[in-house]
Amino acid sequence: MKTSKLPDLSSELLMVAMQDFELVENDDRYNIDMDNWHINKKLEGKCSVCHAGAVMAKTFGVDVRTTIQPSRFDEDVSHKLCAIDSIRQGELESFFRHLELANPFFHSFQDHYYVPQCHGLAYDPEDFFEYLDLDVYGIAGLSNSKDPAHREIYKNWIASFIGILQAEGL
Repeated sequence: MKTSKLPDLSSELLMVAMQDFELVENDDRYNIDMDNWHINKKLEGKCSVCHAGAVMAKTFGVDVRTTIQPSRFDEDVSHKLCAIDSIRQGELESFFRHLELANPFFHSFQDHYYVPQCHGLAYDPEDFFEYLDLDVYGIAGLSNSKDPAHREIYKNWIASFIGILQAEGL
């Protein structure tokens, strides 16, 4: 079981994840494949990693020849890795649930969802995602795209979300 301290603040956690993601992007030993946590692909001669797998590789120093999943880490780290995986899929509720936080942006009111705290303004969900400049459900496809332009859109989306979290003190 691997243990280490990852930031508790959600914005800081995602900043670590983004730094590690960019390190992996520039490391020829890795192939980004969002369908794999951290998998040694012997035939390809590379290690396939998702966004959370990049954290396993760079923050935790997991060897490229190792196949590992979040369950091999302590519970706190495992939940944080799963939160990173949730946000890369655009699953905001799951992201906050893994971090044991109430989703501060969505509050049910008469079967409608609102985002009342985002920069002090009220948003409905569609406007909120427009604010992030991308349909949240489309983010998962962009994250796994081999197209560098799509990958940049994905990284910009995550950076925008980090900014919103920071503005909210999260």
